[in-house]
Amino acid sequence: MPALPMTKASRMDTCGVKWTDMHRLADRVHLEELVKVGILRGNVEEMLKVHLGSVFMPHGLGHMLGIDVHGVGGYPEVCIEDDIAVTADGVELLTCSPRTVEKIEAFIADETPKPFSPISSQKL
Repeated sequence: MPALPMTKASRMDTCGVKWTDMHRLADRVHLEELVKVGILRGNVEEMLKVHLGSVFMPHGLGHMLGIDVHGVGGYPEVCIEDDIAVTADGVELLTCSPRTVEKIEAFIADETPKPFSPISSQKL
């Protein structure tokens, strides 16, 4: 389910939109969807006031680049996160790692030397 808030929030990825506003939108949409599918019951506004969304999305929407390497709630985990740059021309994907299980497994299985480029610079 986290993909839905990320998708709606990513539509706001334009110059001048604050990250905190994007996070609040993702939190609201996440809670609305949890109510819609029956996992939660109640008033979304009240849920937002008590920060109930952090129970389901403890990591928040994301973080700035280079802040730290982390696990959620102290639990070790593998995270493949997208790094994006928001420019006047749109959103640019900076992530150069494979994103799906199939692509990761194919990447690992391929024993040929792999060039490293820290930036894929792919327009979204």
